[in-house]
Amino acid sequence: MLKKSKTNVLLSKSSKVMDFTKEKFHQIQTSLQFSRTLDNKPLKTITVTSANKGEGKSYCVWNLGKSFAANNRRVLLVDGDLYKGTLSKQLNLFYRNGLSEILINDTHPMERVVKTEQSNLFILPSGVLPPNPIELINSNRMQKIINLLEEEFDMVIFDTPPVVLLSDSRIVGSMCNGVIVVIRSGITNKKNLEIAIELLKKANVHLVGTILNGKSYSRNEMNSYTYY
Repeated sequence: MLKKSKTNVLLSKSSKVMDFTKEKFHQIQTSLQFSRTLDNKPLKTITVTSANKGEGKSYCVWNLGKSFAANNRRVLLVDGDLYKGTLSKQLNLFYRNGLSEILINDTHPMERVVKTEQSNLFILPSGVLPPNPIELINSNRMQKIINLLEEEFDMVIFDTPPVVLLSDSRIVGSMCNGVIVVIRSGITNKKNLEIAIELLKKANVHLVGTILNGKSYSRNEMNSYTYY
């Protein structure tokens, strides 16, 4: 359902690559399953971001969500990028009412949740671009929405804008149990990554880890996976 890219091995049509990718996200999902919040509770709300644009946040959110759902978890993916709504666009949900409307009109979030074809996996689109995205995100209403969704789902994963470009991810991250930073192999600038990490630390978020996206694997590395 996501856009294809010739430069990213994770998006290849090869069944072996897809199986390999699925296993990699399963490993990440397992690690998160055993991760804890700062007050030693299971992670239920996660913000996914990156240093800059084009590093594969939406792709990672989608595949991570599928991995949790396949493990019998009720999962909601929230497109928290009110500016571009990349995840919503990729899933043909860009023009549907979603998060922005919920923040503006006090609509119950479950009224705008969309079920996907995969069992246990749901989407909350970004909605129409509002005139004041950052004000809506940085509100008590946003925290209430997160709390409501946490009661309805086993895992809620937010796709948010890049840290260095906008402050939205830091705000949402401070409201969630943890934050994951996506790094694109050969693309992510080291200096920008350092800036992103520093900005997240200043926002007092719980940084639970990083995902290296777009790494090329040799045939031997992929064959070693199939041994098991």
